[in-house]
Amino acid sequence: GAHPIFIHPEFDETFGIAHGITPSAVERALALHPDTKAVLVINPTYFGVAGDLESIVKLSHSKGIPVLVDEAHGVHIAFHEDMPLSAMQAGADLAATSVHKLGGSLTGSSVLNVRRGLVSPDKVQAVLSMLTTTSTSYLLLASLDCARRHLAINGEAMNRRALELATRMRFGLAKLPYLAVFGESDLHSSATFAFDPTKVLVSVKGLGISGHLVEEFLREEHRIEVELSDLNNILVIITSGDSEETIDAFLHAMSLLVARYQNNGAETTDHSIVLPDIPALALSPRDAFYEETETIPLVDAVGRISAEFMMVYPPGIPIFIPGEMITADNLAYIKENIEAGLPVQGLEDHSLETIKVIQQSNAIR
Repeated sequence: GAHPIFIHPEFDETFGIAHGITPSAVERALALHPDTKAVLVINPTYFGVAGDLESIVKLSHSKGIPVLVDEAHGVHIAFHEDMPLSAMQAGADLAATSVHKLGGSLTGSSVLNVRRGLVSPDKVQAVLSMLTTTSTSYLLLASLDCARRHLAINGEAMNRRALELATRMRFGLAKLPYLAVFGESDLHSSATFAFDPTKVLVSVKGLGISGHLVEEFLREEHRIEVELSDLNNILVIITSGDSEETIDAFLHAMSLLVARYQNNGAETTDHSIVLPDIPALALSPRDAFYEETETIPLVDAVGRISAEFMMVYPPGIPIFIPGEMITADNLAYIKENIEAGLPVQGLEDHSLETIKVIQQSNAIR
């Protein structure tokens, strides 16, 4: 039943990606919406960039508002001083920390960290009990406990090893022309307050090719799998499970890529990213979910209220959600990503040709 108020993230024009939100943007949003019940922050982002979470927490707490953090890609950051602050270190009230992503537990296992005060652990437990199964998987619980113990004992050493390997990769990539690697020099605001160096974001825009093409090149010709690709970049995650051999294999593959496409940049259209504005919310997501819908061609959906989600995943930032007005800019952005071969998904129609929208008679009340 919540009515979400979205805060525009800071956009990085060099890499064509969204970062986090700034404390000043949160302050403006809270001033415009004094009845806010909670502030939800993604920190760090999929790309490893962290905002000034501590300031956001202090600002929200000064108004008695709890801060909830999606910490899907941050389970490891609390275990090394060269990493950004974790959500709980920054004072957050709730943090969903995906141990299975970078902490070593089995897929589908996660931890919900709770700070008593503005949030009641008892109420959190009651809601979880209402929404989740009573048939708990002890395999998942055991894997969480093993991963927690391993991080507590060896987390600092694991991070140190991963950071050393990431430095090796970054030095190697710096020697290759036409590539740009996100680093310390790209931290220039409270939305880019710190970053996780083990997330290596490489822009291939200078080669005049898409990140998706690079992902396929690495997979098909070198048996290397990257974390994600988008129109301009690939993202590589370095862990203590890597070695000098895996790093050097990647660098060798990237050198061959540069050699193949270095004369391509002037001939190929640049994928300049223009993120569409956040659509207007015409109905709450709950109301949109329960409304009567009709299925229409996606190309005819401008001006209609979506009854579905649509996103490029990864990273999974919605282009629009149920209840939002679909705009021409939305559809142009979707078309650009589809034509680049990127994983646009969310619609019930996997061909992406049709979409469910709110019936016209129910759209305006």
